[in-house]
Amino acid sequence: MAPVRKEPHVSTVDDRLLDRYVAKRLKMPTGRKEGDTISPETVRKELRTIRTALNKAVEVSRPLPGHARGGRVRQGQAVCD
Repeated sequence: MAPVRKEPHVSTVDDRLLDRYVAKRLKMPTGRKEGDTISPETVRKELRTIRTALNKAVEVSRPLPGHARGGRVRQGQAVCD
């Protein structure tokens, strides 16, 4: 049986978590050629997708602590202050 992996709760998303994610993704192999790693542009696109998903979650659910309903998570801003 595979171990259960606990995913981080959205309230724990902060700069440190995203920095670790970026560092890990930039070292991942692409699977195409030996030694090739994920492009920084790919990681930027993923971060934009994550930011969009977090903003959508704020719009459709109750507000996050410290944020007004409909507030936006901006680039470089922690999700929870």
